[in-house]
Order: sequence, then C-alpha cells, then structure tokens
Amino acid sequence: MQPSEPPIDAEVRHGRGERCPRCATSVIDGARFCSSCGAEVGRQANGAGPQRRRVTVLFADLSGFTALTAQHEPEDVRSLTDSFLVVAQEAVEAWGGRVDQFLGDGVLAVFGDPIAREDDAERAVRAAIDICSATHGLRLPGAREGARQTSHIGVATGMAVTADASNILGVTAPMGTVVNLAARLESLADADEILVCSTTAELVRRVVTTAPLGDRVVKGLEQPVEVHRV
Repeated sequence: MQPSEPPIDAEVRHGRGERCPRCATSVIDGARFCSSCGAEVGRQANGAGPQRRRVTVLFADLSGFTALTAQHEPEDVRSLTDSFLVVAQEAVEAWGGRVDQFLGDGVLAVFGDPIAREDDAERAVRAAIDICSATHGLRLPGAREGARQTSHIGVATGMAVTADASNILGVTAPMGTVVNLAARLESLADADEILVCSTTAELVRRVVTTAPLGDRVVKGLEQPVEVHRV
C-alpha cells in the first residue's frame, strides 16, 4: 500500500496556496490582510518583498512650531497641528503618494512605492506646493489679523530599499540616503519654502520652476548637496 498523501487545503486545491508570513494561514487571492492575524499580506502574496527602487521622499512640517507652543495654549496648538497633518495627508494622497509617518508636527511621505510612476517627482513637488497653499488657510485662536501660518518642506529623489509589507513591526518607510536627504532639506528650508535636491529639480524642470541655491553641507552626507528652491 502506498503511503497516503497529506491533506490539501481547499485554498491550495483552487490555486490559492499563498501563506501568511506571520501565522501561515492560507491567504485568499487578492487579499491585503490575513483573515486570521490581520498582518498585511497583499504585497507579499504578489511576491514583493524588500526591493531596491527609486522613490521620491517628502518631509513637511509647520514653521516655528517651538515658538507656537510657547505662545499659545497647548490645546490650540494641538488643533492646529492636527489640521496641518490632515491637509498634508490629503495633498499627498491626491497626488498618488503615501504618508508613511506622522512625526509630531510633520509628515514623511513617499512617492513611487509600492506603485512607481514616471512622474513621481513631479507628483511629490505638486503635493508640496499644495501643502504650502493649504497651510496658509490654517489659523490659531488669538492670532493677529492677517497672520499666515506657514510650513517648510524638503523633497529628494533617489534609490532606497522599500520595506517588506509583511514585516511584523509594520514598518513601511523606505530606507536609504534619500530619506535622510529629504529630512535635511526640510530642516534647511525657511518658512513657506520648498527645497529639492538636484535630481528632483532635473526631473521636474519642464513643469516646475526651480532656482539653484548652490551647494550645501548636509549632516550625514560626505559631499555637499546641490540644493534648489521651488
């Protein structure tokens, strides 16, 4: 007598043999989350683990946040911050990007992961412009007449290693020099200013006007970085 074969799950029998990387439960075709443990599985089910790809990263936050917290009631500053994060997320998503992290009064957003487009850099810069514009409409109670709230933004394009969406920590932000560069550009930007790296400036030159500001020394990078203002 031949040894009996192991039982075959119904999902496997119907061509649905992918397993959740966290709990090994069978995953239905097209599902984004495991029905058993809730882990994100969509990208893993399509064979997409960590990948090296070009992305455009956007960092944005409110201008003068430290002064705001010193001059206004914390509840009012919290309300302003929440409103800014909402308008920033709306702008990013309207242009096809993804907000990966909310960082106090700021956001980290990525364009080009998991879906890459030829105009990701343009989309990121247009989102940055919309964030600046929307921030002007935010108000703090008691602010002087005509006072305009502002933001400052950094945008950088480069290679990064994207996260495996199935990782148990739920981290989705890409890793690479481009992320650090975008953060440093944001810290260099003045109020109401969008600074971009030379790669981003070149990619958007046909649709967005930028002005070169020369090379800047950026913490964490060995060579000076060519900076442009939108």
